[in-house]
Amino acid sequence: MVAIRQLIGVPSQDPCSIEKREIMRQIDLTSGFIQAIGHVSGNRMTCSSMWPTGDGVSVGSPDLELRGGSTLRYDVRFPFAPGQSFLMIEYSATARSSTRTRRSTRRPRSRKCRPPCSRSPIAGS
Repeated sequence: MVAIRQLIGVPSQDPCSIEKREIMRQIDLTSGFIQAIGHVSGNRMTCSSMWPTGDGVSVGSPDLELRGGSTLRYDVRFPFAPGQSFLMIEYSATARSSTRTRRSTRRPRSRKCRPPCSRSPIAGS
């Protein structure tokens, strides 16, 4: 989250500006968990810590959309890493509406049992 705040804090409106790409490179070099960071528009990564602007690279459609508009892509392939598969987490700084189906990780509420009903106790519940 600190990395995202750094990028959002840069006043440039261009998500692929020289200033933002420099911050992306710094985040990439100093993070032990992030392998690359970039800007995604639609289904394309338009720039990243790995390459400058251009036509970008296709990252495919999101596999899962989370509350607040963030998305997950489970099997992203890049031309610079043939044979490698990446997990992509797309963080949305602002919530957006979407026509895609949202999946929830919350468990459904259990219905209360009313007599003459009996339930067997389940370990751990």
